[in-house]
Amino acid sequence: MSLIDYVSSDYQKASNFLKPKSDPKTVLVYVEDFFDISFWHNILSCYEKQLNIEFEIKCYSNNTLNTGKSNLSNLTNQTGKFLLICCDSDYDYLFPEYSDMAREINSNPYIFQTHAYSIENLKCYAESLYGVCVQATNVSNIKINFVETLEKYSQIIYDLFRQFKDEMQRLEIFA
Repeated sequence: MSLIDYVSSDYQKASNFLKPKSDPKTVLVYVEDFFDISFWHNILSCYEKQLNIEFEIKCYSNNTLNTGKSNLSNLTNQTGKFLLICCDSDYDYLFPEYSDMAREINSNPYIFQTHAYSIENLKCYAESLYGVCVQATNVSNIKINFVETLEKYSQIIYDLFRQFKDEMQRLEIFA
């Protein structure tokens, strides 16, 4: 066991008690991976001033081979007002019935998740793809309407996605 195994919302609350009353209280935020820190910082930082808090966002594991949501699951019982978890939804938001972990994540008010599959899905949305293509090709007169194309793609794939879900239920793959 290491010291991180004893971290909890109550521990952080006690730590904040030692700070001067005028200082912002620190809220620990654990994320799946080192690369997720900036994403969640961009989302959470706008609340710091109005709530007089300071988010300390870090990866739960220092071991780059031992990251991810399953690693964060060790902290779910220790979350609270001063310890949050932020993670990718994967399929937990869309299919909460398929795992105990999904139900636990969806019902815990101190666990924040993307409502898309992952952070990458939120970064690569239709309106941003034009800029990505210009950066990648150095061509600024791309004639593809990404919004329209992805809307049509989404309409096509939605029915296939539903059929896939129904088939997985029938075969009890996710059960």
